[in-house]
Amino acid sequence: MEFIKLVLIGVIFYGIFILFKKEIENIKNSNDPANTWKTRTIVYGILTLVALPSIIFAIIFAILAHKSYKNGKLELIDANSDLVRLEKLKDLLESDAISKEEFKVEKSKILNKT
Repeated sequence: MEFIKLVLIGVIFYGIFILFKKEIENIKNSNDPANTWKTRTIVYGILTLVALPSIIFAIIFAILAHKSYKNGKLELIDANSDLVRLEKLKDLLESDAISKEEFKVEKSKILNKT
């Protein structure tokens, strides 16, 4: 899996290299005056500022997502947790299995537990 990721990243960078290689050859062969601001200068600057961090962050986030996927664990609610016990008490109260006084006593035991 890691090899496939590396190959894909290499293909992407190779494609970018080929595109820029052709553009560099076109610039060398043009008769534009040197040291002037051109539209393509601004566009390339913006693309560099936007695309390069995006590619880097995409790679970082893909690695982090893969690690969290491999290490991910499902958090189960403990059957004896306070929330579950309170819900069971509420159900017992609603079904008239316990009185309000018993409910209050058990509820205070759960909530005041240290």
